[in-house]
Amino acid sequence: MFIGLTGGIACGKSLAAHYFQELGAKIIDADDLAHRLLEPGQPGYQVVLAAFGPSFLDDKTAQGPATINRSRLGTAVFGDVAERARLEAILHPLIFAEAARLRAALEAADRNALILYVAPLLFETGANRLVERTIVVVADEETQLARLMARDGLRREEAELRLRAQLPVAEKQRQADFCIDGARPPGDVRQQVAAIFQRLTDAR
Repeated sequence: MFIGLTGGIACGKSLAAHYFQELGAKIIDADDLAHRLLEPGQPGYQVVLAAFGPSFLDDKTAQGPATINRSRLGTAVFGDVAERARLEAILHPLIFAEAARLRAALEAADRNALILYVAPLLFETGANRLVERTIVVVADEETQLARLMARDGLRREEAELRLRAQLPVAEKQRQADFCIDGARPPGDVRQQVAAIFQRLTDAR
């Protein structure tokens, strides 16, 4: 089974994915793929560099070429709808292609695998059409903002910009097959994950 896991920023997707992985699910993380694709020598590096310029590069190190400063790039594009769309137009096709390659490899290794595609923009990019079921992790906005500011060292205005760049959590919840309350304590989140995992495995 190929399952989409999404949710609002700082709702707790990573924790939920971790619990699914503990239960035996295989994970393909779109954010991890994006990070790898922006590394020197990877497909996204030169394209993003050509599109956005060298101002987003860190200093070159003795270990190799300068890396793209993802935090600086993120701050710039989240404040500009057109720039964010330009970056997404570059990265999303690359992410989809790599996710498809990884999915094929996982399915070849285990035809009964439950594969979780973890993607913050699952609905926004239309990737929900590629999966069999969707799971959304939700949290109230104040919890999202507090976590985001603490995690990324953002000011409240910056955190709010990142929240507004995504589909509202309530809309994601409306479209999803399953919902996890990511604002609950970790033990509660684990129980919710276990219940959904059982339902998915029973349905295979």
